[in-house]
Amino acid sequence: MSSPSYRYAPPAADATPPTPHRLPAYLQPPQLSIAEFAAARLDGEVFAYEDGYCSVDEPDTVRLRRDVLANLPGLRRATIAEMSAAWLYGAVLLAPRIHTGYVAATGRSANSPRLRLRQVGLRTDDTEDCGGLQVTTPTRTVADLARRTGSDAGPALEAIRGLFVLGLSSPREVITWVDDRRRVIGGSRIRRVVESAAEVPLPGLEPGRSELESWALPLSRR
Repeated sequence: MSSPSYRYAPPAADATPPTPHRLPAYLQPPQLSIAEFAAARLDGEVFAYEDGYCSVDEPDTVRLRRDVLANLPGLRRATIAEMSAAWLYGAVLLAPRIHTGYVAATGRSANSPRLRLRQVGLRTDDTEDCGGLQVTTPTRTVADLARRTGSDAGPALEAIRGLFVLGLSSPREVITWVDDRRRVIGGSRIRRVVESAAEVPLPGLEPGRSELESWALPLSRR
């Protein structure tokens, strides 16, 4: 009996091509060694981003910033708040040097050089889910930022304006938030700050809506 003959059969036209290898969006040791990160950076595959590295073809979006925050020890058990929440939403372009998280009295853990945890009571409607992380709602974020004073007041005001420009909250929603609570620390200041934030700045001094929207690409927070 003769041996069967074998010949190459090309894949069908509708066959799915193999998926090329792709680095995760955000990387930190020990996912790769320091030497591997250095080599990947020299090869133009990654660049330094926050406390780790980012694939060069990864756009800077809410999803990427969420991945950065998810890698901070202790933050998964907390609610992202204040300037960290504003950065996550895309209302500010630069991440704060120290991120802020709110925890219940029973959930407090040690702070780290990049994370400050505060004991703050939150209502269920003050938080929402963002890809598995809890974050204060845009309106609650505005209220918290509006309480900032001193050297923190200016950056906080710009973050509030960013949240308003993106349409994530509005002065009316923040005032309603204050009115719905019996006792709000700094309620009168919150009112003054949001009214100031609603004033139209001089043209060219702040990023426009289209610029901020490109920075805050949609990510389902449900």
